[in-house]
Amino acid sequence: MAALIVGLFAPVGLTAFAVGMDRFQRRMDDLGSRR
Repeated sequence: MAALIVGLFAPVGLTAFAVGMDRFQRRMDDLGSRR
C-alpha cells in the first residue's frame, strides 16, 4: 500500500521540486543581475 502511494506521488513531487528549484534559481539570477 505504501509503495503504491509513493509510486503515485513520486512523479508529482519530483515535478514540483524541479519547478520550485527552477523558480528559485531564476529569483537568485534576478537578485544577482540587480547588483
